[in-house]
Amino acid sequence: MRNKFIIFTILFIISFYKLDAANFVVGFMGQFGASAATTDKGKIFNSDFREFESSFSVQPGVFFSYYDTISSAIFLDIGYGKDRYEFRYGESENRIVENFRLNNISIGLLPRINFGFLSIGIGGGVKFPISMTYSIDNKKYKLDLGDIRDTLNNFYYPYIKASVDFLIKGKNKFMMTLGVYANYDFPFNLKNNGMLKDIAYSKENIASFDIGFQIGFYLISL
Repeated sequence: MRNKFIIFTILFIISFYKLDAANFVVGFMGQFGASAATTDKGKIFNSDFREFESSFSVQPGVFFSYYDTISSAIFLDIGYGKDRYEFRYGESENRIVENFRLNNISIGLLPRINFGFLSIGIGGGVKFPISMTYSIDNKKYKLDLGDIRDTLNNFYYPYIKASVDFLIKGKNKFMMTLGVYANYDFPFNLKNNGMLKDIAYSKENIASFDIGFQIGFYLISL
């Protein structure tokens, strides 16, 4: 892992010295995956994937070509996504099913290194919820932007993600990508005196790990 980080660092240092040779690029990325939620502070991965989620992002950036088979890029990753968290407590007839459904705007950075037809990306950023639906058993509560501010300790939560894609190069500076991704949303907490203080069962360290497929389209300027 350390060697991979060093390679990423060296290539992007070289990139900034080659800004005069950079091409501007804009991409459009769609992601579709499954989500596993947890409230265990020491647990990132949960093997029980219960919810599906999707997102779409616009990725303007710069593209650097070193050799015929090696290139890199760094993107501003601006997106809209739907994060889903499901928790189940108890057994059979006494089971409690709890859901958090957040619609959010995200902004982050996504560096990529391309080796031939293979593209590896590691990045991260921040998500800002703009609406939320909370449900427990048969009761549902819809929260708008103001309600979210009164409910969550922070009005944002960070994320990190990594992806591996196959590059499909077309004509006229057009590229398409097909691949897989993994994403981790860092925990958020509910306020002790917020709207859901007497309703929610899960109140602290609400996090999720997501995996899925993604497809992207990119246009590189001359």
